[in-house]
Amino acid sequence: MSVFFVIGFGLAFGFFLIFLIALSDRKRKIQKLPESFQSPIQFYRSCLDLIDAMKLELIEKEEKGNQIDIMAQNPAPITGGLLLIRGLFLSPSSVVEISQILEFSSMVLQERVTKGIFITTGEFSPELKTVIELAPIEFIDGKKFLALREKYYL
Repeated sequence: MSVFFVIGFGLAFGFFLIFLIALSDRKRKIQKLPESFQSPIQFYRSCLDLIDAMKLELIEKEEKGNQIDIMAQNPAPITGGLLLIRGLFLSPSSVVEISQILEFSSMVLQERVTKGIFITTGEFSPELKTVIELAPIEFIDGKKFLALREKYYL
């Protein structure tokens, strides 16, 4: 009977330790993620770090208010080209409106770049799926931005 008690206690204690380890890892991740969402300047730095980590060459940048516009070059043969990147700092629950997306799409066409990338700490309007005539743009919301940061930094 005591052997079963020892085995049962050992299993229960093991599961308890696994639970504690998982809980502490989760808290560490939660504490790490929001730092890029604290201020526009930290967000700009995160955008520039991501561009650097993706091996893109920075050509120019312009910061204004809660927005940064970046021109970058992808030096890769065949798939490379000029990129126009807009970073828009918002609260995580805020939504990028269609008018802002259409304005950026026009910029992408006017600048004659290969592709546009729109990064935000918020979310994109659900109406985005209904807009058909956009320039080639990649949309990166707050969740996807954090996933990209993890992919390139951790």
